[in-house]
Amino acid sequence: MRHRRHQAAAFSLFAFQDIITSVTAIIILLTLLLAVELAQRHASPGPSAESAATAERLRQVLESARAETARLEAQLARNEAEIEELAAATPSQLRQRGKTTQEQIDRLEREIAELKTRQAQAHTRQTAMNERSAARDGDRRKLAAVRAEAQADLERVEKLKRQNKLIYNPSPGDAKRAWLVDLQPDRIVTARLGRAEAPAVFDGSLSTMRRGFMAWVADRSSSSEYFVFLIRPGTIELFAELQSSLEPLGFDIGFDVIGAGQTVIDPVDGAGIK
Repeated sequence: MRHRRHQAAAFSLFAFQDIITSVTAIIILLTLLLAVELAQRHASPGPSAESAATAERLRQVLESARAETARLEAQLARNEAEIEELAAATPSQLRQRGKTTQEQIDRLEREIAELKTRQAQAHTRQTAMNERSAARDGDRRKLAAVRAEAQADLERVEKLKRQNKLIYNPSPGDAKRAWLVDLQPDRIVTARLGRAEAPAVFDGSLSTMRRGFMAWVADRSSSSEYFVFLIRPGTIELFAELQSSLEPLGFDIGFDVIGAGQTVIDPVDGAGIK
């Protein structure tokens, strides 16, 4: 019993041959047109600008047609080689080639997925870096503010050292308001402790200072306010007189002895705490 051999199906190349034939005919036609143009140009007394332009256009078209013909011939050769290779391949070889192609596709898809994952991770890291940079910027601004505040405190301390100024702080939990009374030989200066405001000044003669101060005391309340006298050299008698006038009114009185060159009450900010 005879076994029939399986032969590969025949492939037709007439489509490519038609293309080659058509392009060849176009080239021949363009060559004839160019030859007619050249003959006419030689027959005429001199070539015109229009004829020269036409000849240049025909030359360009001819070169383009030749290039296209060469490309088509190369494509035809490649297609014939692929067709011959596919015709000679067995079904198992075709399956193997398809399997190899699918494996390459799968590998490329995995690489693309991995690249996307890396890109997402890089974006996440970049976002985190930007957030950390913004946080560091905030910390740097806070640090700059703290340094500026510390520098201002140092400047205030240096200023106090130059002014030889004494600082009094209100007692914690003190329910009454404290008034500092600076007794000087030629004036009495009063300021509320802890409040930045211009002090009250009573000057003039000894009796005038005493009357002005007592008139100011008439607006004070012994139940919610008290006085701290700052006694300078030469003002002890004035303090004794004012103390004897205030005690019957029920005011609490404290005192401290300070030097003649020391500053306690600022002429602008009074006894405010800076």
